[in-house]
Amino acid sequence: SLGGGLEHHAGKVAAVNDDGTYNIAYADGDQEEGVKRLRIKRPGDQNPKALIAGMRCEARHGGGMQCFDGVISQANSDGTFDVDYDDGDREQGVPAELIYVQEIDAVAAAAEVAMASAAEKEPELVEGDTIEARFGGGPDFHSGKVAAVNGDGTYAIDYSDGDKEPAVKRLRIRRADDIRPETLVQGMRCEAR
Repeated sequence: SLGGGLEHHAGKVAAVNDDGTYNIAYADGDQEEGVKRLRIKRPGDQNPKALIAGMRCEARHGGGMQCFDGVISQANSDGTFDVDYDDGDREQGVPAELIYVQEIDAVAAAAEVAMASAAEKEPELVEGDTIEARFGGGPDFHSGKVAAVNGDGTYAIDYSDGDKEPAVKRLRIRRADDIRPETLVQGMRCEAR
């Protein structure tokens, strides 16, 4: 979208910059440097069907031509969105057509937001915690203790029956005070049987 406007214009990526932006050579001869990925779409790409609070975005502050980085902080009942900009500004009632996100990023962001929200509610495990875990990824939970907290976010588990597992994902472990997400979001990491 040339200059952050509403319309997308045909062009080609002329250069990929070290800062993650792109230089674009438009079909009409115009050129633009430092274009953020959020403002670029490939032919056939569609905007996400839903914008979700927590999504990273670029938005045209005040309806102007310049885009600013931010996060959608709230979806409003009238179809507009509130945006918290990275520079500290906040704007309410931003129309969806002034907000740019990538479809792939939208799914990832929605999943990340949901997982972060769930992770905030799940107490962290520490060595010695009494837990139940699904041994080998099976359907049944077995009692045990956290033997170690691994640097990659997994846990070593010593089961009450003497079995051991060196790297169990948090999703396979529960405590009585665990809270699981009530809803699943497309793109959310999970385990299924």
